[in-house]
Amino acid sequence: LMEVVEPVLVDSQGAGEHELIVEDRPSVRMFVAEVLTDAGYRCTQAGDIETALERLQNDLTIDLMLTDVGLPRMTGRELADVARGWHESLPILFMTGYAENALNRQVFLGEGMDMLVKPFQISELLEKVRRSLDGT
Repeated sequence: LMEVVEPVLVDSQGAGEHELIVEDRPSVRMFVAEVLTDAGYRCTQAGDIETALERLQNDLTIDLMLTDVGLPRMTGRELADVARGWHESLPILFMTGYAENALNRQVFLGEGMDMLVKPFQISELLEKVRRSLDGT
């Protein structure tokens, strides 16, 4: 899946920030949640759009949404637009396995959004999460 043994940078650690992970593949979703939890973040997982929408609507403590781009019934980008209706400046980190999305990132990404191309390294995940939360 992804490289597991890797030094973790101290400055990419969390301080209890709450991440919503939206990914329909359980192995990827659980891997990301485990890495982030180990790094000091709180994670809520959603395996489908309905669960993600319910969490977004009812939980005002979400600090960052990580979402797959290719979800059934709604794209990650469409989900991000809906999420911003409830959480106006919510940082969004897209995960994609498609090179086209990476090539079109300037068109695809809005303010406060970033992209992580699968497969990604643990250090890259942690760095992007930290930078998204810090707004850098």
